[in-house]
Amino acid sequence: MNRQYFLYSFILILLLGACAKISSPTGGPKDTEAPEVTQYTQQNKALQVPTDLGEIRMNFNELVKLKDAGQIVISPPMEKSPTFSPQGSAKKYVSVVFNEPLKENTTYSINFGQSIEDNNEGNKLKNFSYVFSTGNSLDSLQYEGNIRKINSFSYDDKTVVELYKWDDNYADSTIFKQKPYYIARPDSLGNFKFQYLAEGDYAIIGLDDKNKNLKYDAGVDGLAFMKEKIHVPSTEKSQLITFVEAEKFALKTGSYEEWGKIRIEMKGNPEPKSIEVKSLDKAYENGMITYSPTHDSLYYWFKPATTDSLKESRDGEFQLAVARDGKWLDTLKIRKKINYRPKKIELKQTQLNDDLGIVEFISETPLIKVNSDLISVENKDKKPVNFTAIIDEKNPLRMVVDFPKKYENTYKITLKSNAITDFFDKNNDSLKTEVKIGAESEYGNLKVMLKNAPTTHFWVQLMKDNKVYREVYTNQNIITFKALKSAYYTLKIKVDENENGQWDTGNYFAKKQPEPIYFNFEPTFIKPYWDIDVEWDVTKISRPPAKNAKTDGKSPKRSSTPRPES
Repeated sequence: MNRQYFLYSFILILLLGACAKISSPTGGPKDTEAPEVTQYTQQNKALQVPTDLGEIRMNFNELVKLKDAGQIVISPPMEKSPTFSPQGSAKKYVSVVFNEPLKENTTYSINFGQSIEDNNEGNKLKNFSYVFSTGNSLDSLQYEGNIRKINSFSYDDKTVVELYKWDDNYADSTIFKQKPYYIARPDSLGNFKFQYLAEGDYAIIGLDDKNKNLKYDAGVDGLAFMKEKIHVPSTEKSQLITFVEAEKFALKTGSYEEWGKIRIEMKGNPEPKSIEVKSLDKAYENGMITYSPTHDSLYYWFKPATTDSLKESRDGEFQLAVARDGKWLDTLKIRKKINYRPKKIELKQTQLNDDLGIVEFISETPLIKVNSDLISVENKDKKPVNFTAIIDEKNPLRMVVDFPKKYENTYKITLKSNAITDFFDKNNDSLKTEVKIGAESEYGNLKVMLKNAPTTHFWVQLMKDNKVYREVYTNQNIITFKALKSAYYTLKIKVDENENGQWDTGNYFAKKQPEPIYFNFEPTFIKPYWDIDVEWDVTKISRPPAKNAKTDGKSPKRSSTPRPES
């Protein structure tokens, strides 16, 4: 009996222990609220704060911690940085301990950025600032503006705008070495506002601060700057545009891709015409250069000294000297390999987005010569059509065939054997391909009439689904895109201010802004068999539509005209 009593008692204790086990509550809505300050030991925006103030403590309604405390900025900067906590275990307060006396009659602002977050869900208390003065008043001046990226109106939560005092200690290199005097963060439209500023001259910059250190890291961060200082107070607003500087030109590596082809990786995206490559081995000195689409690599093509793989030496190195703008920079040594390419040219045929446009053939090797007598174009009635076939001067891997086209037609393009010769004196096999053109009623036309257009050449890009659908390089005010499939399109302009044939980014030390880019985000709907006219004042800022916004293609600056029946 006693044994049964003790057994039942033991089981009962186990059950009670299980019932008393403490666990985290489950269920219920997820906490999405940012932590809130419930009490200050020194009230926010307080006046006549003693200069020997040792600590400020802010109590919160939940456990919080400081994450990325390096983004906290105190203005004016102090010789001995304050100590901020908690940075390890979470507490229900944030503490600021001053390690030196405060200055008299001075307004201090502590911008916590997004460093304060709750312990459970990581909800951030965004753009929280604490301000106080050791004098009888707070600095009350403000400065406003807008910031965006050069190639879009988007930015991320790392974007900040910074002010540095423009005094005898300020230099161009300051933004690399020191945190700013004041910071502000933009809202969802890119608008920013500095508050509690002291009167004076400032340098203003914007950063896409990837490393969250509030300092400019060239080649990593996007940067916006103004060449001249700003003065506070001011009624003018800054328009800042961030861009990524081109890296300083340098050779990275050389690699032997295959026999007859060496790849040289570069930094700095130089203009193609500025680079020269020369083989120091006379047997391979008659080479040529092509470039990758992004210009971060070039390819040096050379002809084998022999076509017999048994006689070609497998030992030794290629030595290539590389020059830029006539100045020889370096010599690359690249070990030889034996890997022969196919004897015939391999061509891939594509048709550009312009459905009535040119047809292009892409080769794996540079093309040197086209024999048009061995090429023919016929329509659906098997009648010959006049054409031109040329190798692209800027990209010798590309050959284009262009000819007049008519709606509701099919064109057969024939390249007979040996019509094309490449750098290695190899020829193509016979190739046939067809191009089909739909009925005229399937296409619409778009005429773009520009107001306040750039005075230099520029690219007008017709965008579809945020990608370049067609592009025209021009200096005219009226641009027509013909034979467009029915869809929504937007417009973009990239300006070639220095007329060098490529878009150039900015340079901070040279105080050069990036070449302008303009957007027209208002969608234009192309109707089949309609002519659409669009007027665009390039100087007016166009913003992208809100997410999930419905578009109907209507605009007071658009006119639509159906074509008459033929």
